[in-house]
Amino acid sequence: MTPLDSAKDASADVLLDQEALIGRMLAADPERQKYTGLLAPIMILCQKARADAEADRKSADRVALRAIADAPALIRTLSASGIPAIYLSQCSDRIALTIAQCAAAYALATWEWKSGITLLGEAMRFADGGEAKEIIEREIAAAKKNKTQLDGLTPIRELPSPSTTDGIGLRLCGASGRDPETKSYLATYCFVLFLIPVVPIRRYRVIRNEYQYALLGRAPLRIFDMLLPPIIWGSIVAGIHWLLYAS
Repeated sequence: MTPLDSAKDASADVLLDQEALIGRMLAADPERQKYTGLLAPIMILCQKARADAEADRKSADRVALRAIADAPALIRTLSASGIPAIYLSQCSDRIALTIAQCAAAYALATWEWKSGITLLGEAMRFADGGEAKEIIEREIAAAKKNKTQLDGLTPIRELPSPSTTDGIGLRLCGASGRDPETKSYLATYCFVLFLIPVVPIRRYRVIRNEYQYALLGRAPLRIFDMLLPPIIWGSIVAGIHWLLYAS
């Protein structure tokens, strides 16, 4: 789970709490139930946006942009109706957290951290209450942390299965680009012969301990990864040739 996953879960919990709070406030005073119709358009916008974003997370950025475009007119209408300020504040926060949910869903699905951070900044413009602002600030900080740690990586669609028999098979080779914060490094997944790389297949950022490893994301192969096996095997062949003919 990335830092943004945790922050996204927190904002989802706050949204549910807000729905329950507004419901209790309306139920507590029959006079206030007249506001139900005024609140409905914003409730519908938020519920539909969250449902659409969860249905297709890779398109959740478009869902967020629609909410950003539609929300100001709804808020102006609600404000002009004379509704109590507490409802207006709650609705603004609901819109802000909904947009933030869409932004987080999109960033986590696509790893487009920069776009996600921009959308989270737009969400902050709608936040009115301190709790909503705090949640979105945490999401922005988490997205920035993800961008730093996972920049240049892409999501892993298929996990590698390193396995060798008598030194022949597949394994993760090398360790470069170490990151002290995550204690991770970049390794190249290779076909090996006698534990020596022959064919580089993919490159991953790896966290490894004594017993197991975890993969943070997939990195592009470097030219060095392509050139290293021929250099190694060329050196071995040249060494064997020299030994044979030198004797």
